Amino acid sequence: MLDEEYERLKVDKDKTADKPVFLINSEKSVLRWIGARDAESYKLEWRIGENAEWKVLEEELDAEKIGSGGYLCDYALPDLEKTGSYQFRVTVKTYYDTKAVSDVYFTQ
Repeated sequence: MLDEEYERLKVDKDKTADKPVFLINSEKSVLRWIGARDAESYKLEWRIGENAEWKVLEEELDAEKIGSGGYLCDYALPDLEKTGSYQFRVTVKTYYDTKAVSDVYFTQ
């Protein structure tokens, strides 16, 4: 029984990637998220309001350069437009060429 459960839960690296998870951060000029295992790069997108199109903020952030050891990733935001509430999302690309998209992160 345990062997069957283990096989069911085993991760196939060729088919899945960990979904990045944003962390609540009181510093509005920095985005922080928990990255993914085997991350090669991250794509960061933003928009103002729920109906706007996503805009690419960074096409390919090197996972090793933005991580502070381990999976914690920080990104210093440039000066964006000052009006409205922002929404951000991050997509991970792994060394196995798999991708996963975070949930949307909201700021005011």
